[in-house]
Amino acid sequence: MTDLQAKLAQHTLNIPCGNCGEKVAVTIGRLKEDNHLVCSGCGASTTVEHVEQMERDLIGAVEEQTAKIRALMSKLGK
Repeated sequence: MTDLQAKLAQHTLNIPCGNCGEKVAVTIGRLKEDNHLVCSGCGASTTVEHVEQMERDLIGAVEEQTAKIRALMSKLGK
């Protein structure tokens, strides 16, 4: 696990319940372990699919933005 993956595992997502709209707070790490959620508002259960792909997409987005910031910082340093 990379440092970025470890940090993302601790990141909290607020996933809206498909039944009542209540936001269910869950970390990415918890979703990777168990992708089954139960709404604290109405008790409806759901399964979050494609968690691994979601993590890969987030890592890609963070790396892309980091590269842009580094390029801008490099330009400012010249």
